Formats: sequence, structure tokens, C-alpha cells
Amino acid sequence: MGAEELSDSGRKDYLRAVKAVFNWLIKNQKIFVNPAADVYVRKPRPNPVQWIRPEWFHKMMEQVKGTYWEPVFFLSYYTGLRSGELYALKWSDIDFEEGILHVNHSYNWKLKREKLPKSGQARMVDISAKELREFLLNHKEKNIKNESTYVFSRNKEWEKGKAARAVAKALEAAGFPAREEEQIIKTKDKNGKLVTEKKTVKIYPNFHAMRASFTMNLLLNETPVLIVQKVLDHLDLKSTQHYLGELKKSDIIGTSQVLFGRSNKKSGKFKIA
Repeated sequence: MGAEELSDSGRKDYLRAVKAVFNWLIKNQKIFVNPAADVYVRKPRPNPVQWIRPEWFHKMMEQVKGTYWEPVFFLSYYTGLRSGELYALKWSDIDFEEGILHVNHSYNWKLKREKLPKSGQARMVDISAKELREFLLNHKEKNIKNESTYVFSRNKEWEKGKAARAVAKALEAAGFPAREEEQIIKTKDKNGKLVTEKKTVKIYPNFHAMRASFTMNLLLNETPVLIVQKVLDHLDLKSTQHYLGELKKSDIIGTSQVLFGRSNKKSGKFKIA
């Protein structure tokens, strides 16, 4: 019936209509049992966490060195700010004395104006690490002539939603192993008729992967999940738990040592003592 081409919401609407017909037949005593009563649309598997591990991030940064995206990627990876939050970030939001970055606004790409962050409330992110502080001060020194209110100058490519493409391009150049996915592409033939064809495409992590990577790096370095939830501005703990994703064997090896007080973590991995 072509159901494989329907979206999940489309399948739900279709099933809802079928059940409604059967319920109408029951109401009018045409049948006595709804044969679709226990039929449900299977919930889709959640998207895997797009985790750019530190070793790949460093290779990626080599590809964008000296470009507009270098400081954008750096701050995103080490603060977990969303794309719109970074674009709306002002120097007045950064407290260098306290080592705190205040996330007060987010840029709305559709409305082309600033609004409150996704949760509707401001939050704070720690930037007391020497590397973060020096990065921000150096970035400010380089751009002091611009006298800009914003940490990052206005960029048409970013405003057009091409930040994700910049991430993919850098990862591709770094040799990142892309995930292959078969997609149904709709095109028009020479007669103008709409046709569909299956095509294998390479999928690279998008800009939001920076935030996911920030989360995973914190969790693997023993940051309590409740603190991670607060830093990410998640109102629901389930949103944070989704970022746990699928860990590799190397992330799990040595965890039993914790039970005997002999654990030693280094670079996000357990090292057996």
C-alpha cells in the first residue's frame, strides 16, 4: 500500500482513520469487535548521538584553522551552547572574573531576531578553565578593532543555516568515517514527471553534534548527570539521558575497578591500575 513511503505521523493518521471506521461500524452494530484495536505504529528508534570524540575534533580543527569557523567550533565544543545561543552571545554576557558565561538570548533563524533560550530562561556555563579563558581573551583582542557587541561577527552563511555544512565539510576533510544511509530522492524526469529513486548518501554529524560531544565528554569524565542537565538547560532529565548513547568497549573496560577503589580515569577512558 506504499506505507513505507509514509512518515511516522502519516502512518499514525492513517491508522487513526482506520480505527475510526471500525468504531463507526461497531456503533452502528455492523461488527462487534474492532480488529485494529491492538494495532499500533511502532515507535521509531531515537537518532543515535552524534559524538565527535576529542581525537576527531582536533583533526577537524586543523582543517578550519584561521577561518571564521575555528573560534565558533572551539567555543561550541567546550561550552555546549546551541547555534542560536552562540550567534546571540555578547561580550557583556561573559564574566571573566567569576569565570561564568551567561546564556541570556538565542538567535531565531526564522524570525531573524533574538529571543530567550529554548527553555525560556537564562542559564550559566562555567568557563574557568585556563584554555577557555585564554581563548576568549585572545579572540576579543583580535576583534577589538571591530568594537562589536557580539562575540562573533555577523555571518550570512551562518544566518542561512549553513553552519551544519561547515561542520560536515571539516569532518570530511579530516577523514571522519561518515555513516552511510539509503534515502529516497524525489526528482523530475525529462518529461517533468515526478519520480523517486533510492540513493546512498554519506551522513556527517551536524552543528548540534558539538553540543552532544560536550555532553558526552562531561559524562565520561564523571560529571554528575544532574549538573550536566543544569548546564545543558534540560527541563526533563530524559533529554539528558538520551545523550548517553552507545559507548564503545574502550569506554567500558576497567569500570569494575571502581567497585574496589582502584579506578584511574585518563582522557575520558578507564585505565586499569
